[in-house]
Amino acid sequence: MEINENRHVFDGGITEMIPINQALLDGCEKHLIITTKHGNYKRKPSKKIVVKTMEKAYPDFPSLAADYSVRHRNYNLQVEKIASLSKSGEAVYVFPSKKTNVTRIKGKTEDLIDLFNLKLADISYALDTPKNNQYIIFDNC
Repeated sequence: MEINENRHVFDGGITEMIPINQALLDGCEKHLIITTKHGNYKRKPSKKIVVKTMEKAYPDFPSLAADYSVRHRNYNLQVEKIASLSKSGEAVYVFPSKKTNVTRIKGKTEDLIDLFNLKLADISYALDTPKNNQYIIFDNC
């Protein structure tokens, strides 16, 4: 997207899918993170064809493809940071208790409804047994 005549911006999720580091830099002390991926999910490297396509589509923005090619590392580091913040009581990390069929580019209505219902069940379970829960941490928040 172009802002004014000479400033272009892109979706921040290209480089930082969970902007926890920016929240920390902004001075936020408590965090609520809700993701569609299971807590054990590890992002894999992007396919080379996707990175090459970005290079061709955005030749004036070479750092875009470069950032995209390492986004899997950034994501995995962000999740590690969130897990640490959750353990220290500075964050509540909510994620599905099992793998779902929802992705960033596809999601049938039924799959989205299933994910919503799964999260309702997960949160209900967490509220009933917060001390033993592995899915969401409420202590000290």
